[in-house]
Amino acid sequence: MARVRRIIRIDPDTLQCSNQAMFAAAKATELFIAYFCEKAHETCLADRKKQITYRHMAEAVARVDSLEFLADVVPRTQAYRTLNIAKDRAHLVSKQGTSQAKVQLHVEADVEMVDQEQEQ
Repeated sequence: MARVRRIIRIDPDTLQCSNQAMFAAAKATELFIAYFCEKAHETCLADRKKQITYRHMAEAVARVDSLEFLADVVPRTQAYRTLNIAKDRAHLVSKQGTSQAKVQLHVEADVEMVDQEQEQ
């Protein structure tokens, strides 16, 4: 509750806040974090892992509609190798004049291949 009080006092738009309002904000935050962790845990169990990682949290944000507002804060990560494949394909388009649709198909196939390798 002390942290919530500090956060509320830092906000220049808030002049005063009752103890009941601070308690409600603290309880809402607690319930939200419990819900978010529960969804991440479900993703973790589906992945057959014992420890929740960032990837599980990002996957929960991507799958659960009510957590969609966190998509900018907790984005899915991409392997550096995947990004290099996309960059190489884009370079191929500019150099050889290959159509964008063909390159997109190749990029998707390469990304699927990399994902399968990471799962193994």
